Amino acid sequence: MRYLSLLLALIVCCVSSVLAAPQLVVDHSEVDWGEICSGEKKEHRFVLTNSGDEPLRIIKVRSSCGCTTAIPRDTLVEPGGSTELTVRFNSKNFRGNVVKKVVIVSNDPRQSKKTLSLKSQVKPELTLAPSRLQLGRIPGGKQLHKSLTLHNPSDHVVDIMALRCTSAALRVVEVPSRLLAGESVSLDLTISTPDKSGARINGYILIESQGNARMQLRIPVMGLVK
Repeated sequence: MRYLSLLLALIVCCVSSVLAAPQLVVDHSEVDWGEICSGEKKEHRFVLTNSGDEPLRIIKVRSSCGCTTAIPRDTLVEPGGSTELTVRFNSKNFRGNVVKKVVIVSNDPRQSKKTLSLKSQVKPELTLAPSRLQLGRIPGGKQLHKSLTLHNPSDHVVDIMALRCTSAALRVVEVPSRLLAGESVSLDLTISTPDKSGARINGYILIESQGNARMQLRIPVMGLVK
């Protein structure tokens, strides 16, 4: 009987040893930052907990692009312990709905890869309307005028560093040096058309601005002299 008890205890110990494993639990797997301005930098800290009974090892953390970094505070978490994963996202050069992924690779045998999602709606710091000028067929040897609206939809000041046109036929004057949050101004675009049938107007209005980040707004202008 005594030997049977020892044998059962040995079996239980072996089974427990086989079943022992780390288990990665994340406080939540998705973050939605909502509406942010292009160039804005966001940060979030995920809490990683080891709910298993063996040490959890964070082998690697991968992000979907260079705009997102993810750095764990610790790479080894004891059973019952927790650590933080700091994720940073730079929204520069993004527009519209953006979803980025971060993948945690660990020694959790049940789930060796855990994916986290970062969502945001990125809006521009500066807009120009219309965003594209298709002039169609226009008279030659004339000066045409088009009204443009420059708008700052953000909640902070945006400085206008420079405005230039890539075509000698295009000219914009009286450009403000900055726009306050929510402010709009009208710009007058002068188009000097060549006195030659079939000549094309083809250029860009380029606006350099500085808000959360240095940005460039590009507005194409096209037309054909009739």
